[in-house]
Amino acid sequence: MCGRFCQALTGETLIHHFQINNVNRVTITSSYNVAPSQIVLAIVSKDEHRVLSPMRWGLIPAWADSMKMGAKLINARSETIDQKPAFRQSFYKYRCIIPANGFYEWKKIDKQKQAYFIKLSGDTPMALAGIWAVWKNGTNEKVASLSIVTTQANEILSNIHNRMPVILSQNNYDKWLNASTERNALKCLLKPYPSDAIEAYPVSAYVN
Repeated sequence: MCGRFCQALTGETLIHHFQINNVNRVTITSSYNVAPSQIVLAIVSKDEHRVLSPMRWGLIPAWADSMKMGAKLINARSETIDQKPAFRQSFYKYRCIIPANGFYEWKKIDKQKQAYFIKLSGDTPMALAGIWAVWKNGTNEKVASLSIVTTQANEILSNIHNRMPVILSQNNYDKWLNASTERNALKCLLKPYPSDAIEAYPVSAYVN
């Protein structure tokens, strides 16, 4: 799973690496320890352009009775994402990218847990695959929310945890964001990122 991540990329990085069009119109804040239910920045496709959109982490389906459901839906398993009612429509129609510096995972060692920070080699910005939805409360106020897609851990991360977020390579950004991409092509993207492009190192347990 993915329960914490770091989102502290600069506006310049978002413009040049992710080719974002509306950086100057969005408030960019740095968070080195993003937790579920917090507001994060996601990239969506709008009028064939990539734009940043603030969203709550923890997907709230449009049919949910309350926002509380989002607390249980911070991750969407790639193996069942096109089957689960909470995720199916979002996977088909509403996909996003969560730009990140990296994410945290915990390894059980005896009775304790050691936190690790996982990032791409060379400090390359990380693009986490996500799905999103819009939910309306009792006063018709719209709440945009997202879930991070996960898959089986690659070889290097399997020593820490059995799951990892789906990380998109730069040449697949448009394919993931494009609403017309065929379902089979989307499923092909939901695979572990190559181990030789990943770095993991221990950090303080205080990130939890």
